[in-house]
Order: sequence, then structure tokens, then C-alpha cells
Amino acid sequence: MTLNMEIRKRVYEYLFESEEKVIRIKTKTSGQKLPYAPSYNAYNRAAILAVSSEVRLEALPVMYDQKFCFESTSILMHFLLQIGDGRIYLTDLNVESYVSSTARTSFYLLANCKRLRRIFFKHVSSNEQPKTAIKNFWNDAQPWLTAASAGQKDPTAALKLLIFDRTAFHFRVKDPNSKSTSVKAWQLADHLAFVKGLKDKLMDARKV
Repeated sequence: MTLNMEIRKRVYEYLFESEEKVIRIKTKTSGQKLPYAPSYNAYNRAAILAVSSEVRLEALPVMYDQKFCFESTSILMHFLLQIGDGRIYLTDLNVESYVSSTARTSFYLLANCKRLRRIFFKHVSSNEQPKTAIKNFWNDAQPWLTAASAGQKDPTAALKLLIFDRTAFHFRVKDPNSKSTSVKAWQLADHLAFVKGLKDKLMDARKV
């Protein structure tokens, strides 16, 4: 603590920086579903967080100002519950798969993430048209969308933090002749309709 803040921050960065430049979070398959980072394997890397309350307050923002990757919203939910007050320092989240049963709780917890700059979803749905997707996503994400837009001049500011892979949404089409079903990715028009629908929801919420 006799070092100046700039040097202390460099120490924290040295301790916490992931070799992969991304921290991949999983949950153990047996027992309690506790999140862990299997490749973030330096022994006692985060022990410095227990030194004192002052060090913890300085180091947490550095530790969580990295890219975190999750296989699903289920793992994201467990991670957000586990880290408690660390949620406010998260900045960059990547989620591979959207699971509706845990997405709503995840978004509720994300409402505390005041420093979030980006949340990316690789896959959301295999069978939704834009109208249905707007309704379902809004029902899940509304607490975070409104919280992230609160206090901003732009009532749709949260959407600038939200990124979807171009193949995140699909819908199923049944052939009337063969009765077989195929899965088709959304086209650009579908994505634009989805974003517009969420913008309209946020605009209406600001008026209330």
C-alpha cells in the first residue's frame, strides 16, 4: 500500500490478466453448481482480494474488467449469484446459449452491472419469428433493459450494449408436401424488426 495507485493497479493487472484474454466460466457437474474457471489456473491468483477491504475495493474493478465467456445463461446466472457485489464491475460478457428458464433471473441480476459495455449472445432461439421473439425477450430482459437505459438521454441506450450473432435466431419451416421441417436463419429484415420492437418497448416504458 506504500506504492502509488498506478503501480498498485499494474500489480492487480499482472495478477488477474487471463492468458487467453478471456475467462471461460463453467459449473462443476457434481454437487452444488458452483461456477469456476478451469483455464484460469494460477494458484491463489485471487487471494489478494482477501488482504483488506481497501485492497478488495481497488482490485475488484481490475479483476472483472475482462471478457467473461459462459456456455449458457444458466452458468451466467450461477456466476452472477456467486460473485455478489462484484457484479457492478463486470464490463464484457459472452453467452453461448440462451436458456429461457434462467435468462430472466440472469437479466434481473445484470441490472446491477452499472459498468457493462457489452453483452453478446451467440444463440437465442431455433424457432421464433420476430414478433414472438420480441415479446419473449422483453419479458426476460425488461429489468436490465430499463435499468441500463435509466438516466440516459436515449431511452433505448441499453440496446447499444446488446449484441447478437447473425445466426442467433432461427425459425422452423414445414414443407406442405413432404411434411419435413427445416430450420432457417433470420434475415436482416427480421433482425431489424426485432431491434425496432425492443426500441418501441423501451420508448413506451420511458413514457410511463
